[in-house]
Amino acid sequence: MHITKPNSSMSANSIAIQNMAFNPTTLTVPVGTTVTWKNLDNVTHHVVSDTGAFESSDLTNGQTFNFTFNKAGNYPYHCSIHPSMTGTIVVTSTGSGTSNQSTQNSSNKSNKSTSSNTSGKVKNITG
Repeated sequence: MHITKPNSSMSANSIAIQNMAFNPTTLTVPVGTTVTWKNLDNVTHHVVSDTGAFESSDLTNGQTFNFTFNKAGNYPYHCSIHPSMTGTIVVTSTGSGTSNQSTQNSSNKSNKSTSSNTSGKVKNITG
């Protein structure tokens, strides 16, 4: 088993999409936190909330998707292209969430950013 250091460009509120999995599988954050998913695989992924709360566009290698969680609750999600890939964001109403961050590889692609804002929720896709 090869363990790598977390990517310094990935924050504690980030999900690495790597090796056909979301890492960490569960992330706990406080209300108002923006979570970033970054595709580190060489295949396309598409992040979709099981409850309809958020959805990315197709993410190719190096692209990211951001979503701000403004309401406490559990937000299970999956990759619509690879349904066996699943994860959960747990949003707490208290001020301190904890990250179940695991290891991640680095990606050195330059990023372009587009964003839209609907109903006070932030969606950014970069790549």
